[in-house]
Amino acid sequence: MRDDITALLLQSRLFARIPPSNIERIGQLIEPLEVSASDVVVRQGDISDYYYIIEAGRCEVLRELDDSEPQSLAQLSNGQSFGEEALITNSQRNATIRMLTDGVLLRLTRDYFIELISAPLLHEVSHERAEYLLATGAR
Repeated sequence: MRDDITALLLQSRLFARIPPSNIERIGQLIEPLEVSASDVVVRQGDISDYYYIIEAGRCEVLRELDDSEPQSLAQLSNGQSFGEEALITNSQRNATIRMLTDGVLLRLTRDYFIELISAPLLHEVSHERAEYLLATGAR
């Protein structure tokens, strides 16, 4: 694994709670993807397939409401990531991500994301415990 990828992963709060062996494995499995300005990386409504980290470049988060023009919600840049929500909830993409500049994205497949990132962060509780937690204000 390249040291710069390790450093990039460790910048994220998400990776602070991941076992070091998982971070090492992610570094071996993550794929670089060269992208150009105006490329659409993910499209709202599509099936989620990858988790992305921006190694270089800037992109824009867009959301379409009804049949109107897409609304710009945010800009993301080096070290930031996207795509985890749809992977965790096993749902469609809730926004479109379009590159504003040329760049390099690092991507991890859905299966590896679940195995190496999502699963270690999940804490299972019994039904009874969940009911108690909800009754006392948990979400």
